[in-house]
Amino acid sequence: NGTVLPTSKGLNQSIWGLGLGKAFTVSEQDKLTLRATGNVSRLLSGNSIVPNTTFADVGVALENPYVTPYVKAAYGVEIDQLGVAAGLKRDFNIFGLFTATPSFEYGCFTDYSYYLGKIGVSRVLFGHLEVFGEGSFVHNSFDVPGGNFAIRQLDNEFIGGGGIRWRF
Repeated sequence: NGTVLPTSKGLNQSIWGLGLGKAFTVSEQDKLTLRATGNVSRLLSGNSIVPNTTFADVGVALENPYVTPYVKAAYGVEIDQLGVAAGLKRDFNIFGLFTATPSFEYGCFTDYSYYLGKIGVSRVLFGHLEVFGEGSFVHNSFDVPGGNFAIRQLDNEFIGGGGIRWRF
C-alpha cells in the first residue's frame, strides 16, 4: 500500500507498506474467525523533526458478526518506539451502497499513548478498486518533550483523509 500526504510547504510525507494476513475459522456456525496479520511499512517524513523510519507490526483479531476486538504490537525502528494497541471495530453495509466502519483504539508506546475514534466509509468498484474516506478524533500524550516521533501533539483534534486502494 502507499499513502502520499501532500502539504502546502512542499514537504510531502509518504508511507509505503506491505501486509499479509491469514484467517482461521474458529466456528462456522457462530461465524467466528481468528485473523492474524503482519505488516512492514516505511515512513518518508519529509521533514527534519521526524526521521524516515521503518515500522513493523503483528496483530490478531476475532472477527464475528457483532463487534471485532483486536490487539497488535508494533515497533518503530529508527525512532525506537515499542508499543501495543487494542481496539474494537464493526463493518456496516449501508443499503448495499457502501460500507461504514466505526472503530475505537487505544495504544501505549515507549514515549507516548493515544486514543483514536474513527469512522470510515468505503465502496468497492470493479471487484478490487476501493474508494474510501475516513474521519478521526485523536488524542495523544507525549511523555518526553521534543520527541522525534511526531511533528506535534494531537490534543482532541479531528483529522480526515481519503483516497483509493486496491483490494486483493
